[in-house]
Amino acid sequence: MGLRTEGAWTSWLTIVDEWTRFLEYDGAIPVVLTANGSRIGSDAAGTQAAIDEWAQSIDVGISGLGTCGSCTAYTVLDGVAIDKAGKPAAVAITEEFVPHARSVAAHVGHPDVAVLVFPHPLEGRPDAELREIAAQFYPRFLDLIGATR
Repeated sequence: MGLRTEGAWTSWLTIVDEWTRFLEYDGAIPVVLTANGSRIGSDAAGTQAAIDEWAQSIDVGISGLGTCGSCTAYTVLDGVAIDKAGKPAAVAITEEFVPHARSVAAHVGHPDVAVLVFPHPLEGRPDAELREIAAQFYPRFLDLIGATR
């Protein structure tokens, strides 16, 4: 089970931490990728190669967190990389950025990418509240990707 983060949004890191525990409890093997490399310039190819390699190595995955313009675009593009690898994929987006996510997905030929919509903003919420949100959204995530507990 792939969980992609860029390492910047502590709210998403908290949710990924909770989901990692849930997935392990449910018998899955979480594979967390922190894709914090450059997306432009000479280092972009290395970042994309790491994402593509990760996408090939997992059975299903989610990319997040889309909670600003550029992070939403890269969240969608990384979710599409999972889809292109032939794996069930979802992207985690806060409600404020769903239109942007849909636009990016349509632009790259994947208008039907599965989107898990979180409340906005997530960042700055107390840890306990984020862990509660993680628990609330975990079953939705599993449903979205067609997984069962």
